[in-house]
Amino acid sequence: MIITVSDPDSNFRRSYLLCLHSGIEKGTLLRRAKVKVGTYAGDLIANLHDGIFRCSIELKRDYGKYYEVEYGTFAGYVRKRFLFPHEVVNTLSEQCSQVGLIIHYRPSFWFLEDNYGQDFLERLLEPRRTK
Repeated sequence: MIITVSDPDSNFRRSYLLCLHSGIEKGTLLRRAKVKVGTYAGDLIANLHDGIFRCSIELKRDYGKYYEVEYGTFAGYVRKRFLFPHEVVNTLSEQCSQVGLIIHYRPSFWFLEDNYGQDFLERLLEPRRTK
């Protein structure tokens, strides 16, 4: 599940909450994107992988490691620390026990800023299984 959160200070800036069962290897992401290593597209997807899995905040781990004593509940942590709207907090609370990772990703790529961004991330991170 991917949740889009709009920045209250900007009409254009968005961040994404990525609720994933586990991390995705860089090679797997490159294969899903159908790009080759060393090409422009390959470098773009590799940088996207690093932005998501190396440079973003993994909220469940962050909460458990640093903030559990201070906030008491995961919902309180994400509400007070990140000022997410109540409906986002409720969704994250439900997802917390069902997924392995909850990543707060702030994209640095312009093409992820519009409505296309969430669709692109869903196709890349949560591909539909075909039978």
